[in-house]
Amino acid sequence: MSDRRRAAPLAQILATRLILIVVAVFALNAVGVGLYYGTDRRALAAEAVNNQAELIEDALEGTELPQDASGRDLFVQYPDAYAFALVSRSGDVIDAMNPELIPPSAIDLYADDWITRINRPGGMLTVAGHEFQDRRDGLRVVIVMDGDPAHLIRWAYLDELYEHVWLPIVPLAVLLVGAGWVLLRRSLRPLGEASEWARGLSPGAPVPPPPAGRLPAEIADLTDATERALDRLSQALAAETRRAAEVAHALRTPVAVLTARLDALPQGEVADHLRADVTHLSRTVQQVLAAARADGMQMVDGTPLDLRTPGETATSALAPFAYENGIELSRT
Repeated sequence: MSDRRRAAPLAQILATRLILIVVAVFALNAVGVGLYYGTDRRALAAEAVNNQAELIEDALEGTELPQDASGRDLFVQYPDAYAFALVSRSGDVIDAMNPELIPPSAIDLYADDWITRINRPGGMLTVAGHEFQDRRDGLRVVIVMDGDPAHLIRWAYLDELYEHVWLPIVPLAVLLVGAGWVLLRRSLRPLGEASEWARGLSPGAPVPPPPAGRLPAEIADLTDATERALDRLSQALAAETRRAAEVAHALRTPVAVLTARLDALPQGEVADHLRADVTHLSRTVQQVLAAARADGMQMVDGTPLDLRTPGETATSALAPFAYENGIELSRT
């Protein structure tokens, strides 16, 4: 088959299509989850506030937040945008940063978790309260976001994508591609064995047995059809060889009779030309017979065959004709 018609292996084609399907499903899932969470700004704001509350809770030492705690970094960098206050169960403010941003009513609002967003001419004000669940003293934190210059909502959105897309789907996609590749390789192994068997076929050689074992129905039908086609070709070739041999044998007797009758003619230019033509005809009949026998000759693998003598004989026979027509013969 021409290289222009030869495509990649079937296993590679199917594996590539499987990967494309997995990538498409992953992309559609990411888009769906992204649209779902991206349109719920209130939920994203609540997630961003909860993330900051967790940072503060992790840094607490008792009821105090150390001055060098990482939970203060955001409020130090953006004093005009973010604020927090630690409030006891009795409503006392234990610690606060940028308290001027916190509405007084938020300090007095006691609830487990709450969030409100206020549209203002200068931007969106988000106020939220969170009670630390792992504590028994009722300590809670109030967090205020005036705008979002640190892009906390965007980071919360990316965290949602990570938790609901990357974390559950990527390992599943890798597992699916790996398992699909193994299954494809195992399923296509009989096809590869049949292809190897077909590549081992050669003209004039005995047909090797097809791959052993049970083959899928389609592959078994293909190998059976190939064997039947080769059998028909072998039978047709054998029939043509027999017919050629029969014709050559049938012509030998008339040519021999014609040669004998020409020998009885008196010498002359016409008789000499006829004898030459008959001699050429006899040689042609011998060549047809030899060709028929050669086509049917079976050689054992690895047996050397010396073709020097036939080559020298053919060159010698053609030498006069080549000399007369200015043709140079060579034997390699």
